[in-house]
Amino acid sequence: MIYSIYKYSFYRFYVYGLKKWGERSYPQYWAAFVVATLLTLNALSIAVLLEVFFAVKAFSAFGHIRKWQREILILTFYFLNYYFLASGGKYKKIKIEFDNDKRMKSESKRQSLILGIYVLTTTIGFFICMWIAIAY
Repeated sequence: MIYSIYKYSFYRFYVYGLKKWGERSYPQYWAAFVVATLLTLNALSIAVLLEVFFAVKAFSAFGHIRKWQREILILTFYFLNYYFLASGGKYKKIKIEFDNDKRMKSESKRQSLILGIYVLTTTIGFFICMWIAIAY
């Protein structure tokens, strides 16, 4: 279920990039980058909330490792998203999967609304969590 939502998010961003800029602009990379960024924001927000509410030092631990280690960790995360979503033509298979899904077509507006709410909530939630982390 979660993997399906993950792929659908990629699909929506991929289709948007495809319509906006065309195939020559490599929308699969852009879509994988957007999905990875949203997941990174979610992970950091969860780390802050774990630290504030449950005293789990997840966010502080991330801040105490060296800068180059953080960069490698984040780049690895982005690469894994690319690998699971776009490498080896997987993006074409994902597009075909959702293009041919009649249930998704009938619920397209609803799914787009849910995805929009997710993006907005993730972004605003991240900034609220960072504000909490600074105040904490």
